[in-house]
This record gives sequence, C-alpha cells and structure tokens, in this order.
Amino acid sequence: MIKTKAELKDYLKCERSRYLGSMSNVVYFLRLLGGFEDAILWHYQRSLRYTEYYKNTGRNIMYTFYRVKLNYLMLKTQIHISPNTCNRGLKIMHVGPIIINGRVRIGKNATIHVMTSFVAGGNNDDTPVIGDNVVIGIGSHVVGGGVPA
Repeated sequence: MIKTKAELKDYLKCERSRYLGSMSNVVYFLRLLGGFEDAILWHYQRSLRYTEYYKNTGRNIMYTFYRVKLNYLMLKTQIHISPNTCNRGLKIMHVGPIIINGRVRIGKNATIHVMTSFVAGGNNDDTPVIGDNVVIGIGSHVVGGGVPA
C-alpha cells in the first residue's frame, strides 16, 4: 500500500520505466493523444496509483477525483483493478478485459496479459495470493484461495 509521497514516486518511477522506458513526457503525451496502447496503459496505471495514494492517506477530495477518473478509464479500457491489490512494478501488457477482485494480493513485478481474472472461488470468499515476479498469461483465470506462484 502506498502511504507516503516518496512511496508513490518510487512506484511511479519503477512502473513508468516498464511502460515507457526513457521516453520523454512530450512523446508520451503525443502517443496518448494518438491512442497508442503503451501510453493508454501507463495513463491507467498512473491513475490507479494516485487513487491508491489518496485513499490510503485519507485525502477524500483528491481520492474522489481520482476514483472518478479511474472509473472512467476502467470503462474505457475494460481493465478493472481494485486499489491496493497489486504491489510495486505491475505491468499490464494489453488493453482488454482484466478483472482483479478487491481482496486479491499480487506481489512485486507482476506482468498481466489480457483476458485474465483473479476472483473469489465458489461459495467462499477465499481469494488468490500471487507471489513476486509472476507472469499471468493470456486467458488465465485464477480462482479461490491459496498461493499458486
């Protein structure tokens, strides 16, 4: 969970390099306007991290602003990741259906492909706990409790 501005900057720096490498802000902005996938995904993830930060620090006005923005981006990209589920270094490979339950925990440096879901299993509330440095492939569905990786 991101609780300080320094942690937020650390998360953003790490994840920006995974999406954009050494791309300048001007080139990123032009790619975002052009609808390039890497820029759209970074825009989504940046909004997710700011939402987490403002939620965890109790700054309700800014949290509400970023939550509304994140909800819009969720509808636009079909990526539904609840705040505070993924640790530092998350990378989403493609725009498309991804669902992550709010109680799921995903470790550091995870890579998630399109058409994946992490959900509670059946009649109970057990949710997956995913370890560090994991790649979740296309079309994967992780259901229920336990530690698969």
